[in-house]
Amino acid sequence: MKHLIPSCILVLSLICVNNLKAQFTISSDGIAPMAATGSCKAASVGVYSGQANQAGLAYAESMALYASGQTRFIGTNIKTLDFGFVLPLAKKGTFGLNIQQFGTDGYKENKIGLSYGRKLFKNLSIGGQVDYVNANNIEQGSQSILTFELGILADLLPNLKLGLHAFNPVRVKLNEDDALPAIVELGFNYTVGPKFDLLGSIEKDLERDPRIKAGIVYRPNQSFSVRTGMRTAPFDFGLGLGYNIKNALSLDFGTNYHQDLGFSPSLALTYQFKKS
Repeated sequence: MKHLIPSCILVLSLICVNNLKAQFTISSDGIAPMAATGSCKAASVGVYSGQANQAGLAYAESMALYASGQTRFIGTNIKTLDFGFVLPLAKKGTFGLNIQQFGTDGYKENKIGLSYGRKLFKNLSIGGQVDYVNANNIEQGSQSILTFELGILADLLPNLKLGLHAFNPVRVKLNEDDALPAIVELGFNYTVGPKFDLLGSIEKDLERDPRIKAGIVYRPNQSFSVRTGMRTAPFDFGLGLGYNIKNALSLDFGTNYHQDLGFSPSLALTYQFKKS
């Protein structure tokens, strides 16, 4: 029975996508550090912000590359791949490029995003992204569309950030029956001294119940991080570890656990170039 449940989920997923009635599943939730902290990403800053809240790109200090992969529910062959590039341009803001793929052999969702974020004022940054989204079904062909994302991030206190992000706010449709989800997330990141971050957010898909998210990051030293988090609707929890080598190369592991479907492990590799 334990092995039957993931297989059933895979079959049901393929039935949905073959009918092109399922909402798109592609998101930044599979990136290892975010997966471990309940996907609290509205107040995210730095290299992953292009897939979270593009306003956070304004905090990127150097050019960076990353790659992340996730297996969704071990045994189902459903995978998520993420690749990204961040390029700060002095006082002109930061550009980002990210590529995502979700799916199986018979069905894949792809998203390519070109993002930009910059400081509007000392304590306020804004950002946005243009997305090319594609659904490729081996039986029914390919469909593509353009949409966009918007974000804002404020430093309310020296150690408290509040972020607001919207994906596909105008609810762009692939066709008369199939629309991309319209998602809004409001969240915070509170730094408690040099070792702890507390994260929280609420996410609302216009056609689904709100999701409450919470996460904790603990840094016992400059090289090592421990992460945990949870989210509701449906409930799962995350756990992860991160290791940083000389503030240049980072290796992060994260996993989500659903009580019925099991584990979704993820691994990310990030390289930060030296400041010019």
